[in-house]
Amino acid sequence: KQRDDHELRVLDTIGISVLASRGAGFVMAIDCSLLLLGVCRNIVRVLRQSFLNKWIPFEENLYFHRWVAYSMMFFALVHTNAHYQNFFTVQYQLPQAKLGQAWNIHFTQWGGATGHVMLFICFLMFTSVKREVKHKNFEFFWYTHHLFVPFYFCLFFHAYGCFVKSADTKQCKGYHSNYGTIPIFCIYIAERLLRMYRANQPTELTKVIFHPGNTMELRFE
Repeated sequence: KQRDDHELRVLDTIGISVLASRGAGFVMAIDCSLLLLGVCRNIVRVLRQSFLNKWIPFEENLYFHRWVAYSMMFFALVHTNAHYQNFFTVQYQLPQAKLGQAWNIHFTQWGGATGHVMLFICFLMFTSVKREVKHKNFEFFWYTHHLFVPFYFCLFFHAYGCFVKSADTKQCKGYHSNYGTIPIFCIYIAERLLRMYRANQPTELTKVIFHPGNTMELRFE
């Protein structure tokens, strides 16, 4: 798209770091969708009971979730470092491009500000997922992982501030990578609301059965 659009072609003057930042950004958009799908319990349960379970081990959904997170961490570092190189190039080597000052792009525009917030949230999440931290302080793990809400809102607005705007519409010339992420986020929120609804339904203990080996079975309705 960047090569075919004459208004986006100005970014080619920055160099290979633009390709690295864009490519890593697209991978992260896919990762952010897969992260949520892997923890949609009701969807995973339905898929586990389907014929697809013969070829796809859906019971390993948390293992899948973990490795997608590792992928996102790697490409987040690529994306961030490439953008720092982009801004350095704009500031010191391509002032004629008139894309803005590096400091301004980094911390006062939507892209830079939301990007740094997401980096900080990722740092908290990846810190809390360590086995030693998770086992000793599960509440820290639980609360930091629920920072996914501000993380995804920052992600949706991350492309709002952009380098290039259309000369005709004055709107950002974006890459529409959120078109796949936003629907998955809505599906996950619906899943969480369904879980909350079910958790608030009355539960009745109907039977207690004692088995050999000092084992007790509880049956609920």
